[in-house]
Amino acid sequence: MRDLTEKDVEGIEWKPDWKKIDYLAAVAGVARDMLEEEEKKGNEKQYNSEKEKKPLKKRRTEIQESDQECRLLSKKKNKNNPENDEKPMRNFSLKIKDQENQESKITKKRNRKSNQEEFGSDDDCDDEEEYQSRMIQKKRTASSEKEGRKITNHQAPIPIPIPIPNPIPPPQGLPIRFKERIIEESRGEFDNEEVLVIQKTLSQSDVNSNMGRFTIPSRHMSNKFLNEDEDVELDGYVGRYKYHIPVSLIDPSLECVVVHLRKWTMEKKESDKSSISYVLNGESSWNKVMEKNRLEIGDTMQLWAVRVGGKLWFALVRLNGHDQ
Repeated sequence: MRDLTEKDVEGIEWKPDWKKIDYLAAVAGVARDMLEEEEKKGNEKQYNSEKEKKPLKKRRTEIQESDQECRLLSKKKNKNNPENDEKPMRNFSLKIKDQENQESKITKKRNRKSNQEEFGSDDDCDDEEEYQSRMIQKKRTASSEKEGRKITNHQAPIPIPIPIPNPIPPPQGLPIRFKERIIEESRGEFDNEEVLVIQKTLSQSDVNSNMGRFTIPSRHMSNKFLNEDEDVELDGYVGRYKYHIPVSLIDPSLECVVVHLRKWTMEKKESDKSSISYVLNGESSWNKVMEKNRLEIGDTMQLWAVRVGGKLWFALVRLNGHDQ
């Protein structure tokens, strides 16, 4: 900055009742104005960036502190004339506030120009608060469109399809090895009739040795396998126990065992309808089949009904084990 000259201070209105501190403050204000004007002309961008780094609140605090120090000095020098203490300081403070207002206007103008280039013109808006509100809405809209969706219309997430495991398809008929074993066991009396009774996955109750049974729910049956006489016979009682029919069973290991076929009718309390299930059990026969063939929960089984000399036989086939 260059040195001050008399020409620089010609615009000051000197008061005859001023003290030394008053003259000093007035000359300092002129020097500050000159310094700021030179900085703006020399490097306006650098000047603006330095001002933005310092918060406006911090600069106001510095001005207030400087103003208070000047007032204290003025009061010490001029205790007898308190009326003239604050005049130069007030003028100095007003100049600083005017400068801050001017900087704020320049910043707002620059921001408007930047927003107009990016989002279009808003010259019809004179109110600053309304203008800021419009800019915020435009920025939100632009951000949401960039992400490929609108703010007001939330798109429902696209459900991810869950793959369904392919069920084990039933074979075309009873496997040949079971047919050969039945012919061998029956000495050629096989009637060549085969019916798929049920295909099911073994549950906890099927492999529970304490229960010792293989259940055949009628609602899951593929075909009927009883004739009229057998169906009526299973509805009868022997004493207090339901009647059973002894049936030969070819198990997955091709061994022939005898099991008991029973019919269970369970009444439902919620309705008048009843559910019917058939059961294979009897004197630990099912437990022997389960243990010998190592049947487990989750094994897929097929129960086939065949006729040997008119009598009912069963063949138990395991689809997902070594029997397949």
